[in-house]
Amino acid sequence: SRAICADRIGVARLAKMAFAGRDMREVWRELLTQVADNTACAGVGMDLSVVAQLLGEKGKGLAIQEEVLRQHRLFRSPCHVDFPNLKVLALAAQMDLGGNTPIEFLLDQSDVELTTLYVVPGFALPDPLPDHDIAIVVAPIDDKTEATLTEIERHARHWPRPMLNEANLLRALERDRLCGLLAGAPGVCIPKTARLLRHELAALDDANVAQWLDGASFPIIVRPTSSHAGLGLSKLDSRADVSGYLSERPEQAFFI
Repeated sequence: SRAICADRIGVARLAKMAFAGRDMREVWRELLTQVADNTACAGVGMDLSVVAQLLGEKGKGLAIQEEVLRQHRLFRSPCHVDFPNLKVLALAAQMDLGGNTPIEFLLDQSDVELTTLYVVPGFALPDPLPDHDIAIVVAPIDDKTEATLTEIERHARHWPRPMLNEANLLRALERDRLCGLLAGAPGVCIPKTARLLRHELAALDDANVAQWLDGASFPIIVRPTSSHAGLGLSKLDSRADVSGYLSERPEQAFFI
């Protein structure tokens, strides 16, 4: 037997449509037509999830994604050639647009076939796995993906093909750890990053900015620990900007 992959337009092509000025509500309506006439597969549902998020309706998009992934978790992106030179299986997490490493952008229009498997705790992996030459973990280090990465680690011990980046090594790439690993590496300039709880950020002033960031001072860059693609990212020019930033953010932990 073979693993069944649902075809989809995919994140890369939909995002390129949006940036090129395509009316994404028109794309939404076209996809909904397939749902209405019962010709839609699970890939259409994932495309609807992406379009909703591109339209700024994150909650709706994530709800659609959750519903689709209950039923199906294996998807094939468009391939530029009929006979690919390499077959890549990406292991992704159930999360918002921009969370998983956007490998589709790298492989679009190439001779590489990309299949994405969403690893969702509580659901078994497909058996057999889809045919592939190499696997890559695109799920990010994130407070919300810990269970997914643990699940990938469990299966990685017996994975039938090479895996490019093992999940157990990804934790060292978290922003506040990576800066320590690369500090002093020849030719590398990387800013010191610290993880602060909400009450610690609220108390931030010139003196403790220097303590957290090795003598640095305002302005600083701040972002929630679980944000990706620039969501919640802001520049704080002085102590006076901290309370205004926190009034707009509900998160409990941040990187500075």
